[in-house]
Amino acid sequence: MDNDIMIVSKNAGAPVPFSITAKDADRRIVASGEFRFDATAEKMYLTVTADGRIVEDKNYEG
Repeated sequence: MDNDIMIVSKNAGAPVPFSITAKDADRRIVASGEFRFDATAEKMYLTVTADGRIVEDKNYEG
């Protein structure tokens, strides 16, 4: 199933920037990050680290 970011990347024929924020149960921001999504990759795995970062996990094997 396509989502908005994938559709934008497909239409542009290139990776597109996006940002993401993770919040805790009290809706406080615990991490945020900016990335580029490439529709040719089809999937992107992100990890929230204990020190409050969001990093792309390029070695994720599902």
